[in-house]
Amino acid sequence: MNDADRPLTPKQRKFVEEYSLSGKAGAAAVEAGYAEKSAKVSASRMLRSRRVQEALAARGADARAKFNLTRDGLVKELLCAVDLARERGDPMAMVAAARELGRLCGFYPAT
Repeated sequence: MNDADRPLTPKQRKFVEEYSLSGKAGAAAVEAGYAEKSAKVSASRMLRSRRVQEALAARGADARAKFNLTRDGLVKELLCAVDLARERGDPMAMVAAARELGRLCGFYPAT
């Protein structure tokens, strides 16, 4: 069995689960049982793994299907949030919503 056909290890599965929830690779590695001192290195290595990338993509697809999420739908909701924040005079909420819109539209690199 070549490496691409092997299932994820328990630590890798836990990393995928934790990273999917938080988006914080180092913290996800620690939660998955990797050493805290080398968590960022372990996380970086896992994020480059094709098997881990595929598991993350599948988890994201499952969530999008479960909640019927689309990029267009999210953009519309964020635009509503900007309008509401503007009505309430909340500039920080406007900035946060605008930042998320920018991410969805690809203006910021993935972190």
